[in-house]
Amino acid sequence: MKTSPYVKVVLNEAEKFGIKARRIGNSKSIFALQRKNKFTYVYQTLTELVSDPYYTIAANKFLTSYTLKKAGFPVPEFKLIKDYSEAINFLKRHKKIVIKPLSANRGKGITIGIKTEEDLRRAVNFALKHTSKKKLQKTYSKCVLAEKAVPGDDHRILVIDYKHIFAIKKIPAYVIGNGKDTIRQLINRKNREKKEHKRKIVIDESLEHVLARQDLNLQDVPIMDDRVFVRRTANLATGGETIDITDKVNPNIKKMAIDAAKALQMTVAGFDFMCRDYTKDKGFFIEVNPIPGFMMHHYPHQGRKRNPAKKLIQMLIKHHKI
Repeated sequence: MKTSPYVKVVLNEAEKFGIKARRIGNSKSIFALQRKNKFTYVYQTLTELVSDPYYTIAANKFLTSYTLKKAGFPVPEFKLIKDYSEAINFLKRHKKIVIKPLSANRGKGITIGIKTEEDLRRAVNFALKHTSKKKLQKTYSKCVLAEKAVPGDDHRILVIDYKHIFAIKKIPAYVIGNGKDTIRQLINRKNREKKEHKRKIVIDESLEHVLARQDLNLQDVPIMDDRVFVRRTANLATGGETIDITDKVNPNIKKMAIDAAKALQMTVAGFDFMCRDYTKDKGFFIEVNPIPGFMMHHYPHQGRKRNPAKKLIQMLIKHHKI
């Protein structure tokens, strides 16, 4: 069985330390790591050092925002939406908002920049459709998260062992017009380009949803040099691109991310951080991923390659797990 690429980078580093890996059952992502008489389990980048309660918080976008706000960290104004009237009131108050499913990943079900009630209704239904109810307590199964839209670009700040920081600027999937090809043709052409660890732009309902909100569809022909974003969320798995900015991020942002990881008691935490300028110290924590992918740091599209997998293995050794 093929190993998940997200765990493969971890297993490759484990091997360099003389650590043996054994697959658990038929899973592509769950392995036991063993060195001498010690062993530990990993699920992709999730380790035994993260407790069940804090994993549950991190897997629920509302509980994450609530916990970070209570701890004094900057998050956009937010509200747990239980019925449509609450969503309308939130929109009237903030004028421009974001609707998210509580538990989906890879940017699924998110609508950004909602300004009208018509868009709001579609966004709520879209979020509920992509809610992963398996990860939620029954209390939250019919809820969505509303956030005030905040300005800036999307960044991933990865924290390991409360001291190691890796940072990426994420760019949503896009195509550039040539005046003759349709958006579908431009996507197909870009998908054929050969780049190391590049993920294809997936044509699905989410992509068509993003185009429709720009009054576009897959048959439209963008003018020469016109950049058309086909995703609003900057996710690598759906064709987004990445730029390593680890050495350029403001030290205060790095410290804030480390402190936020401590508040969530997560020794490995991937924060989505929204800001206009990462060299300054202003911005908002948008989400946290308790099982952050390392691929974007090992293989950025631009900038220096990093090795967070090595730091994860060293952390497990330090904490006497292996």
